[in-house]
Amino acid sequence: MARRGRKPKRVELPQAEVERYRQGGISLQELARRAGVPVTTAYRELRRRGVDTSPRRRAGPPDDRALQAAALYRQGLSLRAVAARLGLSAEGVRPLLRRAGVAPRGPGTRYPLGAGAGARRRFAARLRSLRRAAGLTQAALAARAGLHPLTVWKLENALRGPTRQTVDRLCAALGVAPGALGVPGPRPA
Repeated sequence: MARRGRKPKRVELPQAEVERYRQGGISLQELARRAGVPVTTAYRELRRRGVDTSPRRRAGPPDDRALQAAALYRQGLSLRAVAARLGLSAEGVRPLLRRAGVAPRGPGTRYPLGAGAGARRRFAARLRSLRRAAGLTQAALAARAGLHPLTVWKLENALRGPTRQTVDRLCAALGVAPGALGVPGPRPA
């Protein structure tokens, strides 16, 4: 039975972008966005060209770019930061990390402070003493660090552990290194 309706519109996808997609540098969604077409249209055109669109088949052995992305990501950079350094989208970095065998971190990855509440209490005490030594209130420190005052309160009362970004902001606001707060050494750039 023949399909009724309009014939699907053929779209020419940029060859360079198709190659980046084949190599795993960008996702199908990113390819469609860059070409200015719906995802289903991009998918149909890739299939028409004979490009394998299955995620499992596209992931090959790690290449230099995948290894570079994995190294940057292991240093603590976010997906967006790795993408910016490599000229990709954050979604384009994910397949590279998969190819290199690196599992993505969850959002707001916490610094490894140690075991449980005791480590959070030690962090809280250090943060409180550094804040007081700087002559700041919790609200003033929060404003300087670009955080919500409740975040500083929760950190000082050991109700939550800090994220990497929070530690970086607090260190910049207090003018100290992460070691002063009792977290592992400085984050590599």
